[in-house]
Amino acid sequence: MMDYESFKKELIERLKEFLPEKYRGWEISLSKVPKVNGYMESVNLMPTSEEFVAVPNIYVPELYEVYQSCQDMNQVLEKTADFFLKGMEYVKDMTTKVELDNPHDKVIMALVNSEENKELLAHVPNRSLLDLSIIYRIMVELPDDAFNSAIITNDLADRFELSETELYNLAKENTPRLMPISVEYASDDFYILTNKYRTLGAAVMLYKDVLTDIADEFDNNLYVLPSSIHEVFIVPDYVKGADELREIVTEANATVVKKNEVLSNKVYFYEKQTGKLTVV
Repeated sequence: MMDYESFKKELIERLKEFLPEKYRGWEISLSKVPKVNGYMESVNLMPTSEEFVAVPNIYVPELYEVYQSCQDMNQVLEKTADFFLKGMEYVKDMTTKVELDNPHDKVIMALVNSEENKELLAHVPNRSLLDLSIIYRIMVELPDDAFNSAIITNDLADRFELSETELYNLAKENTPRLMPISVEYASDDFYILTNKYRTLGAAVMLYKDVLTDIADEFDNNLYVLPSSIHEVFIVPDYVKGADELREIVTEANATVVKKNEVLSNKVYFYEKQTGKLTVV
């Protein structure tokens, strides 16, 4: 069985053999695609012309897992070619939906950890918030109450002719509308905040008046626990101390939360009187 590097080399050398003739003149290369809390190596197929064409990412580690399972390179190459062709149709459809409608209406925000996403943040419009960063995504609603989204890179922002400030203002309005808040009451003094999709829901804590209303309900200051990029926990500050809560968050991130879904090991304090959110 080939090791990863040998697999990657053969993948690059032979993939075009399994593609239709129209793609055999395209350039093929490898790149590292920034992802939340890391990156993933991807095979890129691009036309030699300078015309912009949206293409799917083909992630090498995922293909290598298929190879390890079947140990048949031809089978992997056939699956890769099929994935690319179906991906081209899907990307074309999604691109059409975004371009036919006003992309301004589809900009949403998400939260990521700044330190863990330096590489990603170098390529995307963003703004700092404590130890976190706000990034922006284009959201496309799908049938069956589902959605898809893609990170807005600097290149995509340029295509849309939108500055970071404009993206932020759009996302501030769009995100609560497209991804409405969902509040779960785990107990009388323990709330879980997310959105109706339970995806990228940590940004809910930035929705207008959300923390203010909860602080008013408890008539107390709050601790905000970043459970993951998908949700946050809210407790009034009389429940537990900051040190104990920080230990809970750190242990959960180390043992329960997936690496690419970790938001922070910090705990945040919301002061009812001033409306300020700070790191404890």
